Amino acid sequence: LRLDRIRLAAAGTRLDGALALRLPAGTLDGTLDAAAPTLEPWSALAGMPLAGSATLTAKLAGDKGQSLALTLDGKALAVAGVRAERLHATARLADLLATPTGEAELGLERASYDRATATRLILHGKSERPGRFALTLGAEGRAGEAYTLSADAEASFDRSGIELRLERLAGKLGALPVQLHRPLLLTRRGGDLAFAGLDLGFGPGRISGDGALNGAALALHLKAAGLPVHGIGELAGEPDVSGVLGFEATLTGSRARPEGRLVIDGEALRFAAESRSELTPLSFVLSADWQNGVITAKGRLAGPENAALGFSGRAPLALDPQRLTPRLPPQGGLALHVEGGGELANLADVLPLGEDRLAGRFEVDVSVDGTVAAPVASGRLSVRNGRYESLFWGTTLTDVSFDVVGDHERLVLRNFHADDGAKGRLALSGGVDLAAAAGPTFDVAGSFKSFRAVQRDEATATVSGDVGLTGTIAAPRLGAKLTIEQAELRVPRRLPEAVQPIPVTMIDSATGKVLSTPTESGPRVALLALALDVTVDMPGQVFVRGRALDSEWRGRLAVGGTTAEPRLDGKLEVVRGTYDFLGTSASLTHGTITFLGGTRIDPEVDIQAQASSTDVVAIIRISGTATKPAIKLSSQPDLPQDDILARVLFGTGIGQVSAAQGIEIAQAAAALASGGDPGVLDRVRQGLGLDRLTFGSAGASSSLSTVSMPSTPAGVPSAFSTAAVGSAPAPLSAATTAGAGSVSAGKYVANGVYVGVSQGLTGSSSAVDVQIDVTRHISVDTTAGQATGTGIGVNWKLDY
Repeated sequence: LRLDRIRLAAAGTRLDGALALRLPAGTLDGTLDAAAPTLEPWSALAGMPLAGSATLTAKLAGDKGQSLALTLDGKALAVAGVRAERLHATARLADLLATPTGEAELGLERASYDRATATRLILHGKSERPGRFALTLGAEGRAGEAYTLSADAEASFDRSGIELRLERLAGKLGALPVQLHRPLLLTRRGGDLAFAGLDLGFGPGRISGDGALNGAALALHLKAAGLPVHGIGELAGEPDVSGVLGFEATLTGSRARPEGRLVIDGEALRFAAESRSELTPLSFVLSADWQNGVITAKGRLAGPENAALGFSGRAPLALDPQRLTPRLPPQGGLALHVEGGGELANLADVLPLGEDRLAGRFEVDVSVDGTVAAPVASGRLSVRNGRYESLFWGTTLTDVSFDVVGDHERLVLRNFHADDGAKGRLALSGGVDLAAAAGPTFDVAGSFKSFRAVQRDEATATVSGDVGLTGTIAAPRLGAKLTIEQAELRVPRRLPEAVQPIPVTMIDSATGKVLSTPTESGPRVALLALALDVTVDMPGQVFVRGRALDSEWRGRLAVGGTTAEPRLDGKLEVVRGTYDFLGTSASLTHGTITFLGGTRIDPEVDIQAQASSTDVVAIIRISGTATKPAIKLSSQPDLPQDDILARVLFGTGIGQVSAAQGIEIAQAAAALASGGDPGVLDRVRQGLGLDRLTFGSAGASSSLSTVSMPSTPAGVPSAFSTAAVGSAPAPLSAATTAGAGSVSAGKYVANGVYVGVSQGLTGSSSAVDVQIDVTRHISVDTTAGQATGTGIGVNWKLDY
């Protein structure tokens, strides 16, 4: 059957070729050439999102068995969750349908899947004889921590199946060595699967075992001892866990009637970050038996000072014979029991609290009977004298007390009350429906009364209103209607600079070996994300103060999304307020802060204030976003900015100001530049041909304004360190003489030679500074001033 001409041209993709099918043998002859500059238009046809570009060349021959010569190149690929900056594959194979021979190689560069990345991955195979290939694998990347892996294997292919003998596997995950202590054999024959001889070292721990699936028969035995929990947590994306884990698992019987046993023992377990040093390690033990479709288990989680939780019970458990996945039969009987007690702080490590704090006395004795579809609960969980503290929000719950009581098909929350440490109150009631068709379902409602929900240095807020928790355990939903009775936001005197992450490559200075390379870290996945449906009314008394602003706001916000990715919609409007502009109080005439509902909470700001002078009205407008505000100065009538500043400050035009007043105007321009248009001082400095131009502030004693820093010419080493965090150090005299109403200017007059002058409001406050770079790390600084005299200093610096 011949197809003498094949051509496809669609969505930018081109494919040309010719094929002939040998009907008796079922082999192909021919060629195919394809190029797809973009794969995205083919996503719908493939049934999955595609991205990137690819080229393919294939030559097939079927006269002596099926042979294939193939070259495949891909760039910026994204297929089924796998991303790769580059893919390259080559193959020259013969007798593919019987006992293949030849050579093939697959290479990936900067590939990723979920949280794992592979900077480089190369798999190479070459046949030693028909049907048998020697394989080598090399990979490095990051899966929580940096890893390197290399492996040698031998693969056999025939019509009956595939056999892979892994001779060597070695590498590292972070500082933990990974090594195969003996060859591992994996086979597939039709629908039968097996592995034998597993003996893998992982750090100080070891995993061994064998397993097989022969028809309907199951056979599995795995044993592990001394496994480092931190390494396992890194692979699972939970780097904060640590401890030592051991287990033994067996599985026998058939797909329809499996039987097994599992024993787990964990010691020195920690589930919080290293910063939670006050939390002591825990221990955990579990044993479970699976027979006749029922699993019976018992175990204990123990902490210090006799704080412990013990559990026992039985539940139905069946195995899907086709998918080999476990399931809970709805009509199977339950008999579960949990009991224990102690101080909550000693078990808080196992709760998803992050850096928050939890304390109080608890006692639990709860049983669940009935069936999976209709569970029946009894018993009680009690907490007394509890305390919860959120270190991020500053929220504090004190005198927490409640009971959770089993009432047939419900767990009922009773007598929950808490204080905020002052006059605020929180009350909750409701429960969990264990027998709901969609699984256990929440129905909890509560109310806040003058409750201090936020208590931080930069923000406080007191709220009242109603709150409710609904939905299932897998998909909980938090709804609330809150009113902010009073709030105050204090804007810091200096906003943080925009910081760009620095890619860091760590190198062993003794050997030169690269220990780790920069990689992109994906977002942390929240353990439990609540869906949000919250409205917040602010009728007034919401004050924003700081950075010369004193204002009151009102408005309404709607909070959606989830606790992991909240989305804010709504608008705040100014009620009244003032903005202290250059010593003059400007009244706020307009102000809005608008939240647009995106995943990044960065509201748009539009605030306008007016300050009146003798013959001009200055208009100050703050616009942009909260993280990047811009300040613009205009006037009625329209005047240049320096003239506006002169009239607001001194009630006269720029042409009538004195030299000292001119310095004050320059300082005002610097203040504007720090939060608005930075080009004001830059244009002055460039116009004068200077490398540095700054204006001192009142009381300055160690550094000058950082509005305009030295701009060192290309090739000229700067006398100002750029490695330090914050502003660059000023030359010696400038740093010691700059004060209220002073100006400092300087220029590099030669390679490594800086000359600067400082002038204050009085004639005796002038100073001259000369700084000479002697070596890369040493400079000499000389100063001369009428008030300070003459001095010399030697500076030593080291950028690291």
